[in-house]
Amino acid sequence: MLEDASPDPELVNALIALNKAGRITMVRHPANLGFIRGMNRGMVMHPERDVIWLNADTLVHGNWVDRLRQAAYSAPDIASVTPFSNNAELMSFPEPSKSHPMPNAEQLKHLDTLAAKTKAPPVPLDVGNGFCMYLRRKAMAAVGFLDEVHMARGYGEETDWCLRATAAGFRHIGAPNVFVAHKGEVSFGAEKRARVVYNQRIIDERYPWAEQAYVRFTLAGSVEPARQRLQEARFPDLQRAIASGDLEAAIYLEDRLSDSSDVAASMPPDGRLRLIREYRFGKWWMVLKASIQPLEIKRRYAVPSQMQMLREDLARLTLLDANTPIYGTVTPGIRSVLTELGLPTTATSIQTVDAPVAALIVGAWFIGDALDADAASAWITIARSAAASQAPVHLMLCSDVPSQASLQNTGIVLRSDVPRRASAPAHARACNCLGVLHRSSAPASLQSTDLSTLYALNISTPLSTWAAATDVADTYHSSIHHD
Repeated sequence: MLEDASPDPELVNALIALNKAGRITMVRHPANLGFIRGMNRGMVMHPERDVIWLNADTLVHGNWVDRLRQAAYSAPDIASVTPFSNNAELMSFPEPSKSHPMPNAEQLKHLDTLAAKTKAPPVPLDVGNGFCMYLRRKAMAAVGFLDEVHMARGYGEETDWCLRATAAGFRHIGAPNVFVAHKGEVSFGAEKRARVVYNQRIIDERYPWAEQAYVRFTLAGSVEPARQRLQEARFPDLQRAIASGDLEAAIYLEDRLSDSSDVAASMPPDGRLRLIREYRFGKWWMVLKASIQPLEIKRRYAVPSQMQMLREDLARLTLLDANTPIYGTVTPGIRSVLTELGLPTTATSIQTVDAPVAALIVGAWFIGDALDADAASAWITIARSAAASQAPVHLMLCSDVPSQASLQNTGIVLRSDVPRRASAPAHARACNCLGVLHRSSAPASLQSTDLSTLYALNISTPLSTWAAATDVADTYHSSIHHD
């Protein structure tokens, strides 16, 4: 137990008592060394042992250490292992890169038991997450400890260590058969944002390749099959929620391309089972979603290859019936799925979406406009038009912009998880986009809401130049190289 010159005398006295009783071995620092130096001193004390980092704002269950260690030794080149959690960036559940409500001890016991029963194999990760991370001594011996000279304490130090290990030939993996609850943003409170900016700048300079690697990893969706495996294990929870009346025995439809704001507003987050059609990473999916404790159910089914699986799951919920109440908006895409499932194609409100877009541009594009209310409305129209035509195109935007939820609900617009860059072209490059699309502050023709007539900044040239978006796409596809 490292006592880092704590200002809490009650805590220090309690530790001293435990030390005298032989319950712990206490090492007192004459002065406060800080988080990173304290961590390094702890890791160097037993050079023959592996290490686990574990935040104070976590809950663990069962033989979690044994399962992490088993994953760590599943291959000789593994440097770190990160478990599933409600708040763990790449290993977040049920959605990646999001902070979800923290389960209590009883709920964690249930989730971790289910995770262990799935026996899901380790999954590749770009980097680990320091809230709970198993580190092998072999990797520490090769790349050293945390950077206590340049990094600000408390954020990003594990990313820097992981990238050093990657550069040295090691790998990082996730252990989806372990679930650790994590509150998050407690250890360092309001100081976190400043530390994020400071340390991210250092990481970007040291590892210029890392951001593109992170984007490629995110788009690959390597962890998603393990998430779905755990969601499948939770299916009895969904059945019990319907049987007990906690969830209504009805289906609420939602299409990410439809103008169903009135219907969506009438669907509270609790007590409703939603069947959502969405376009994500170049594919159409049906999503079975329900808000149950402690974390929402979110089962994904690829269209059309997994429609039989969806049909079987609806049958298990006793919802595959002609008398099943169906609410929401029936778009052409939803109607085709309902027909395939053998469900009624009528609902309480019916709306047909038909807005074809000519000469669609294949790829991902970054929205460069300042999104005030009028601009956001126009981009929503553009995205819905593209979605209605089932176009293989995505539009990227920075997080925390006005009308973000409405834009993302089109299924075409994705939120960029890449840290904000100084300019739109720089952000677009970091996201592997073809270019930056604008409607305003450029030639007059950019006022169109037809995607094919927009202009773009060509970011594949040394000096960004304006060109028709279709020409930018042609230039990009003719010059790109694949490893």
